[in-house]
Amino acid sequence: MTSNLKPFVMKSGRSFQVGLPAKSGVSGGMIVVVPNLMGICLWSPPLDKMGNSTRGVTFCKKLIDAFNFHNYDSLLHADSKKVDPRKRGVPNESEIIVELMFATKKGDLDTIRRMFLGGTDLNITDYDGRTPLHLAASEGHENVVNFFLDIAKVDPSPKDRWGRTPYDDAITFGFTKVAEKIDKMTKSYEAFKNGEIPEIRFTFSLSIL
Repeated sequence: MTSNLKPFVMKSGRSFQVGLPAKSGVSGGMIVVVPNLMGICLWSPPLDKMGNSTRGVTFCKKLIDAFNFHNYDSLLHADSKKVDPRKRGVPNESEIIVELMFATKKGDLDTIRRMFLGGTDLNITDYDGRTPLHLAASEGHENVVNFFLDIAKVDPSPKDRWGRTPYDDAITFGFTKVAEKIDKMTKSYEAFKNGEIPEIRFTFSLSIL
């Protein structure tokens, strides 16, 4: 049966029209592969003069017109409106946590700011219950800690699965200024929760961000 299959994409310049690996047979069958995604089997006689399924060839052309599957799409159609189903749309929670934690580890304030302005909850935790503030305190990133506490208004004293707070991490790794900042904000936060001080409404401008 395989001896009757003919190479499809290498005929009549169709490797440039379709750009997908495929095999066609005289029975009207065709097998098309989208690398790293899927395989498609078609059966639709009659055949064209090259021995390929006429409707099968048309299907492949329409598939390439709609989706970003052609080998040269990245070069020739960078600005096209083709759909690439291999790309994810909205990131899930795990991806958000990884991106935020990685940015915090590097001290990448631009990424953290972008995520905050995009609505990401900076109090989010990983599987150990650790927040970005825990990580920023452990790394000694003062500017990131200040952003979390002064701008994002995150909880200054969350506890991870071991009962440790960002203050504990800052002390452990010898970042005194970070520890002092967190301690000061923690005391103010606790006093506010206990009703000992009135609510303070913070305002900031885009110039601060």
